[in-house]
Amino acid sequence: WIGDTSGSWQTAENWVGDDIPGSGDTAYFGNLSQNTTITLSSNVVINQLNFMDGAFSHTINGQRFDIFSVVVEDGVSNDQEINSLLKGHSNFTARNLGNGELILGSYANTSGDKDSIYTHTIEADGDITFEGAVTTGGRTFQVNKTGTGTLAYLSTFDFNLGHKSGGGVEQSKFIVNEGTLDISQMNLNFESNTGSGSIDPATLVNDSYVLVDYSGGGSVITDSTSIFGNVSDLPDGFAIVHDAANSQIVLQRAVAGIYVMAGGTGDGSSVNSPLGIANMTELEAAWNSLSPGQTLFLINSTALQGSNFFNLTFDLDSGGDVVNGEVRYKSLVG
Repeated sequence: WIGDTSGSWQTAENWVGDDIPGSGDTAYFGNLSQNTTITLSSNVVINQLNFMDGAFSHTINGQRFDIFSVVVEDGVSNDQEINSLLKGHSNFTARNLGNGELILGSYANTSGDKDSIYTHTIEADGDITFEGAVTTGGRTFQVNKTGTGTLAYLSTFDFNLGHKSGGGVEQSKFIVNEGTLDISQMNLNFESNTGSGSIDPATLVNDSYVLVDYSGGGSVITDSTSIFGNVSDLPDGFAIVHDAANSQIVLQRAVAGIYVMAGGTGDGSSVNSPLGIANMTELEAAWNSLSPGQTLFLINSTALQGSNFFNLTFDLDSGGDVVNGEVRYKSLVG
């Protein structure tokens, strides 16, 4: 990029040899730029954006990039800002080896099957900040963080718990091997993976899921009250807990209770073993068997809307008692 005539990406004279980079190419930005604010008037398909040693500070706006990686070399001391949407197709790499900050807008992955695991490789010796939303489209993603700098997310991250694979689970998570992950302003939005064997947040089986693992030597910055800046669609009956002793942030079952459903044949101990109920009387019996502080989970609650339950009242006795000076109540989920 030389930017001789304007800041337009699509103007050939702004590139060395009048050669606009395209599919499979790397676009290089250095200290030859006459215009450092660059605008995309249409979408650009490219392999990599590379900010070379000694690069001036650049800002890129406009339409989106279809892209695989963004690299800032170690001889760069100026900030680089990409406000255009970054559209990924599988794995993605962001590498900042310089002293300035790499500021990214939004990232979206809208292709690739939902039965595979994809990786965001983040190498941040200089800081990397996602100011916009990260959209994964119901896919399983792992973010692997290395480098001594800070990786920060300031907006929404669409997060699905993963999918079952070969008798095990391929789970989405953030893995911090070095440096710092800042989630204090992230809105963690739980979403469903709709692929084969997906982990549905509405019917979780395990008692805990690792969301952030920094046991490899990294650290994490959290919100002082809620760990993440905000959490949307938190699965019923679960809470997010910072397990500092094991250097993990986990989603874990928050309350004890009984699981029930029409036609269930289990003992009510888990979502896979729901207690069977057939009418309102049996539903009330299940409720009355709870201890204060426990929860009654209704599984597949649409099956509880049949004739046995039509136009009848479910009388909820609060069941409060006092434990260590606090009144505890039963609760209903589903």
